[in-house]
Amino acid sequence: MDEDENEMDYVLNQNDSIKETSKYQYRGSYKRWLKATNRQIKDCSEASIISILEKIDIAHNTKNTLVSAILMIRKFHDLPIEKIRKWRDTTLRTLMEESHVAADKITSELLPTYNQLNDHVKKLYKDRNWLDYIINFILTKYCCRNMDLNCFITQDKTMMARCGEEDKMNMLYISPTYVSWIRRDYKTYDTYKELKIAIRSTSFRNALLNFLDDRPDGFLFGTPNGKVMTQPSISKYIMDHSFQGLGEGRIAKAVLTYYAQKGDINSIRRISKSRGTAIETLIDSYMPHLSAEKK
Repeated sequence: MDEDENEMDYVLNQNDSIKETSKYQYRGSYKRWLKATNRQIKDCSEASIISILEKIDIAHNTKNTLVSAILMIRKFHDLPIEKIRKWRDTTLRTLMEESHVAADKITSELLPTYNQLNDHVKKLYKDRNWLDYIINFILTKYCCRNMDLNCFITQDKTMMARCGEEDKMNMLYISPTYVSWIRRDYKTYDTYKELKIAIRSTSFRNALLNFLDDRPDGFLFGTPNGKVMTQPSISKYIMDHSFQGLGEGRIAKAVLTYYAQKGDINSIRRISKSRGTAIETLIDSYMPHLSAEKK
């Protein structure tokens, strides 16, 4: 390990299979550990690690990411992890579920209506704000994750196969009559593989064509020097330019809660399929207040 390299960086640099977004999160959580303890994880006992975790004043979800980083480091060094794993699966998991349900119930009362989201999308189109329209249209219609929006836009049909062979990337292919949204770089790709959706909205197709006139490089989140924004920058941009700055998570909650209250299971199934997420996961992650009310 280099002198300037901490134990988290060292382990991450030995593993090419971890996505950059995950590495970013692991490094962030490890910094919190160092700030609280200034001790290396591999030099601590399981009991001392659990004691420190119980005292660190950070959000439960952030603490869960930190535990994942701790387990990764200790497994790399063949150190015991069973006590830490058991604490995570019992104590921490219970705390996360309780805070998630409570926070979600409060958030659901403040969420916009489905009509407000749709009206916002229509206004963006009327104002010819093409990028924000594309972002908010897809978030409202498909409840996708931020990384799913990192797309290359093209009218060249040969690009569809070429991009799939050379590197996994997402694409919005503009055909003469509709748009094909192809995803090869998204969270659950290993389970669901390539996802392809036909978007038949004329307004959406027109917005993409107008966007290409302004940004011929084809990248939805391109930079002036012709490169693509980093994933953290894309996530921040989407948050800042989504309706009322809600971001993808809360927009998904608003849309899914709307369908759940209507009893529209078919629309929830459609989102589950297009998103690459099991219905049970959608309920647990985005509608826990509804499942809790039924218990």
